[in-house]
Formats: sequence, C-alpha cells, structure tokens
Amino acid sequence: MKQLKDYLLNTCNDMYNVACANCKADYVDEDSCFWYHSVWQYLRVLNCVSSPEWHLQFYVGAIKEYVKLNNKSFLNILISGCADNSMLYVVVIAISEIMKERPDLTGKIVAVDLCDTPLLICKKWWSKEKEENQKKNDPYSIVFQNISFSTVTKDICKYSDSNFDLIVTDAFLTRFQKDSASNLLEHWGSLLNGHGQVITTVRIHEKTRISRNERCRQIDDFVKKILKRYNQGKCQKQFDINASQLEYKARVYAVKMTSYSWGNMAEIEELLKQYFNIIEHSTYDTPGELEHTVYGHYVLEKCK
Repeated sequence: MKQLKDYLLNTCNDMYNVACANCKADYVDEDSCFWYHSVWQYLRVLNCVSSPEWHLQFYVGAIKEYVKLNNKSFLNILISGCADNSMLYVVVIAISEIMKERPDLTGKIVAVDLCDTPLLICKKWWSKEKEENQKKNDPYSIVFQNISFSTVTKDICKYSDSNFDLIVTDAFLTRFQKDSASNLLEHWGSLLNGHGQVITTVRIHEKTRISRNERCRQIDDFVKKILKRYNQGKCQKQFDINASQLEYKARVYAVKMTSYSWGNMAEIEELLKQYFNIIEHSTYDTPGELEHTVYGHYVLEKCK
C-alpha cells in the first residue's frame, strides 16, 4: 500500500484546496462538507480515520470470488459514496489480482457521490496512474488500459443505471439513520443486474449511548493522537496547515462526524435480509477513530 500512502501525502494539500472550491452539501452535512473533506486526507496520512484499506483483504477477496463464480469477461462496478480515492484504489488492486489470470478482462467503474471534491480527487489519481502505466504490461498497469472510469455528482438514490455487477462501498450505510436507510437498500437493489452483489462494511454498535463526559474524553484523546503522530512523523514539512490548524480541524471533525447506530450484528442483518440475501458475513476489529470499532463484512446478493 506504499504507493497509495505516498500519493495521499503528496496530494493532501491539493484536496484541501479542492475542498475550498468545491465542497457543498453532502451525506455527512446538508449545509457544507468542507469541514470533512478539507481535513480528511491529512487525517488519512496520519491513519486516524477509517478507510477501505482497513478491509483490503475482504474487498479484494469478495471481488475476485464474484468474477470467478460468474466467469465474467466484462465487469461493471459502482462505487457508492467515497471520501477520497482509497476505495477506487482498492477496487483497482482487486482487478489487478484478477488480471494475473484474466488479462483479457474489460469493464468500467463509476463513482457516485453528492460532492465533487472526492470525485475530482479520484479523477486526478486515475488520470495520473493511467498516464504513468500506459506502456507497461504488468497486471496493475493493464487495469488502466482495459477498464474505463467515470464519476457522477448525484445523490445515489436519484442515480439510475440498472446493470451493475457490483456495488462496492465502505461504511456508507451508517451515514443514514436506520429507519431511513430502507430507500437506499432498495435503490441499490434496483441498480444491480440479476446476479449483482453489494460488497460493504457496516459499523456494529454494541454499546448503549455514552455519556457526554465520555464523548468529550474520546474527542480529546482523538485530537491528542493526531497531534502526537503529526509531531513524531515527517509530514510537518508537507502539510500546508500548521499544528494549531490541524488541531482545530480535527476537533471539528470529531464533534460533527456522525455514524448512526444500526445496532448489533443481529439487528443489522435483520434489516439487510429484507432486501438482500446475505451470502457472506463476518466481523473485523479495527482501531477505529475515537474508539475501538468492530465492523461487519457483508456480501449481499440481490433477491431474485
């Protein structure tokens, strides 16, 4: 993953500037997502926020298994919501693994999000990688020669295209309250073809509501962790924002970012089963952002 880490470090200032010019209403904030996207890549460089990379083996394995079982020669993938280019990178890694045995595989990837900022970051990364790998013959390079990539700035529930093989998305469901997520799940199903699947993670909330004092302690610890990693690392010279600005933005992020609870694993699966067949599920422990976090890994098949 060194290639992506280097890219994040080299472009975190670019993302800040792109956010300044392009952020507007998003899934995380109906007014403006600038507080989120402007600091996001700085926090990613410091490995202090959740990322598809935490679940790399799951995503790669599930995508490979789908292609193998369905003997696909053309792969049509939708990325539903993204914070930066990390999910796109994970999808490319998965396809490059498939290319080792199937160099003839072709297809397209479409990323859909409400905000232009992460989509512009994705487009910039894709163009850079495509240009640098256009004359190479290794599996990773062939991905950029055989697969097309495009973006759509739109609410996913208003996007229509019913022929996707896979919808790949990371921790997106809990951006919506449980009682309002039915529309999203139903719409995902409408975007898939007859054998389509959703590959995703869902944060599992086992705890009851925490006290205000505990929440404040978590936020303080989160900010301290960020500043410690910033001061101990080598990124100070590459960040255009200083420690005080980083501290302020990290605190705003921690206060405003919301992951809605869908309950424990049984409660999550009860809702998912109303719209999909669960063909694979497991749990995975992560360090989390403000606290240790368990995610459910799910491969969901469209109900026939």
